[in-house]
Amino acid sequence: MKIKSIVSVLLLALAVNLSAQVGIQAGYANVNEVTKNTTLGVDASDAVNGFVVGPVSEYNLMQNLDLRFGVLYTLLLKSTDNGALGTSTYSGHFVDVPVQAQYSFEVAPSLKIFAFAGPTINFGLAQQTVTKTTVLGNEVKATINHYDDFNNDDKGDISRFDLKLGLGAGARYDKFELRVGYDWGMLDMNTTDPIVLHRNQLTAAVVYHL
Repeated sequence: MKIKSIVSVLLLALAVNLSAQVGIQAGYANVNEVTKNTTLGVDASDAVNGFVVGPVSEYNLMQNLDLRFGVLYTLLLKSTDNGALGTSTYSGHFVDVPVQAQYSFEVAPSLKIFAFAGPTINFGLAQQTVTKTTVLGNEVKATINHYDDFNNDDKGDISRFDLKLGLGAGARYDKFELRVGYDWGMLDMNTTDPIVLHRNQLTAAVVYHL
């Protein structure tokens, strides 16, 4: 309920805040999942690519300093050939709500460069892996929902909620903006012991200001 309330408030702010600059962001996302077994001390990482899109808004706080926020949809996709074990296809759907302080300064007419930093609230809508294997000439398909309760402890093994802290930089010319940022996942997304899971995200995007 808290996530829905936050998203609703930000969407309303994007729609009615006439003093804010509103835009549309679209770009590339790369998520690196870092997993650690605290008992064995073994680390592993897995990267998946996708795209991000959604409305953003900038509200001027003072000269050169803006408060930037948005509601962004992220789609992640990955296909893996497991040889005799078949092919696995992963898909993940997420909503990001960034709230960032952004400082910019003009270097030429209509051209600004800027840096930004702040938290991002992340909520997982759906994550699943579909594995297809051929057995005696017949295709067998198995679907895994990553939010299922596999160990029967009455909660999903992977948390839907994450809080990320990030920073980045970019440039804006007239109504177009290029920005690159990196977010570090602060929360352990794996609810089972002894596994710890953090999700970090690189984003490179173009913004068009309406």
